[in-house]
Amino acid sequence: GRYTHAAGIPTVGFGPGDPTLAHTEHEFIEVEQLLSGVRYFESLVQRPPHL
Repeated sequence: GRYTHAAGIPTVGFGPGDPTLAHTEHEFIEVEQLLSGVRYFESLVQRPPHL
């Protein structure tokens, strides 16, 4: 996302965890956050597309 944003392309980052720690040596995620994210992403792929 950093590169697309820098290129002026509207970019959305989404996922569980603390975004201020993403891709740092202090990044971590709690198990419940991981499971919640999995359930959300699973719900996205199970929805019919809006045409």
